[in-house]
Amino acid sequence: MKIIFTDIKIFAKHGWYDEERENGHWFSVSIEAEISDMKTTTDDLTQTFNYELIYQIVINEMKQTQKLLETVAENILKQVLNFDAIKSCKVKIAKTEPHKMPGVSSVAIELWKEK
Repeated sequence: MKIIFTDIKIFAKHGWYDEERENGHWFSVSIEAEISDMKTTTDDLTQTFNYELIYQIVINEMKQTQKLLETVAENILKQVLNFDAIKSCKVKIAKTEPHKMPGVSSVAIELWKEK
């Protein structure tokens, strides 16, 4: 089973240039996490994985200003993979309208790891 978040919109202050870290801009984060076999025939949250935990990791990490999106993605991956139930995770972070790149709607990095 996979948990998939598509395009979490977050305003943050990541970037190589001082101006990017001072002014901030919009990012889009997508996550795909494969979880070990969980019970899907029950309506009991304690029998499955609470995906709000992943969402909170994304929000917290995006608040921590970094120069490189690779650093942010790696931090998210490490934390998500710390959950016993998670077998693999893919993180994609897109920076919308990147600094010094007129005409580019977004640029993204994507990292993937498995246990």
